[in-house]
Amino acid sequence: MENLTLSEWNDETLLSMILVVLAVYLLVGTCGNVLVLLVYACQMKNSSDERFFIPILAACDLIATLYLGSLAIYNSIFIVSNSNSVLCKTTSFFTGLSIFMSICVLLIIALQRYFKICMNLNHSKTRFFKRASLVFASLFSILASSPLPFFMEIVPFHSNRYGVTGVRCETSPKGNTLARNIYFILVGVFAVATGTTVNTLYSNITYKMFIHFKRSNNQNDEKINEINVEVHFT
Repeated sequence: MENLTLSEWNDETLLSMILVVLAVYLLVGTCGNVLVLLVYACQMKNSSDERFFIPILAACDLIATLYLGSLAIYNSIFIVSNSNSVLCKTTSFFTGLSIFMSICVLLIIALQRYFKICMNLNHSKTRFFKRASLVFASLFSILASSPLPFFMEIVPFHSNRYGVTGVRCETSPKGNTLARNIYFILVGVFAVATGTTVNTLYSNITYKMFIHFKRSNNQNDEKINEINVEVHFT
C-alpha cells in the first residue's frame, strides 16, 4: 500500500463523526449546567445545603464539560500528530483535576444528604462543614492529579499498514513502572469505593424516605378515619 503522510492518515479517520458527537456532548453538557446555574441563581433566597452544593457541582461539571470536550476535539484532530510534550502533561493534570473534583463534590452531596435525612446531624448545615468539605475536596483533587504529568508522555507508535510513525499523548512506558501501577490501582480502588459509597448512601436515603412517606400516609389515613367516624356520629 502507498505510504501516507501523517496529515493524510489523520484525514482518513472517522474524524467528522467523532467531532459531531463531541460537539453534541459539549453543547448539551454546557446548556444543561448553565441552566442549572441560572435556576439556582434566580432562586437563591436562602443558604440551604441544596442551594450551596448543587450550583458548585454544576459549575464543576460545566468546567469539566468545556475542558474535556474541547480537549477531546483537539485530540481527535491531532489523533496521531500530538507532539507537544508540555501540553500533554499539563492537560493530563487538569483532566484528572476536573474529574476528581466532580467526583468529590458528588460524594460530599451524598454524605450531606445522608447526615441530614438519616442521621439528623445539624453540623452538616454549618458554614464550616461546607467550606471545610470543599477545601478538602480541592486539596485531594490536586494531590490525586499531581502524579499524572509524570506518567504521561508523547509516545511514538508505528503503523505497519501505512508505514508511518505517529505520536500521541498516553502513559509513558518509561519511568518507574511500579509507582505507575500502584497509582492507577489506587485510582481504581478510589473509583470503586466512591461509587459503592454513593450507592450505599442513596440506598439508605431512599429507604429512609420510603419509611417516612409510608408513616405519613398511615397517619393521614388514621386522621381521615377519625374524621369519618366523628361525622358519622354527629
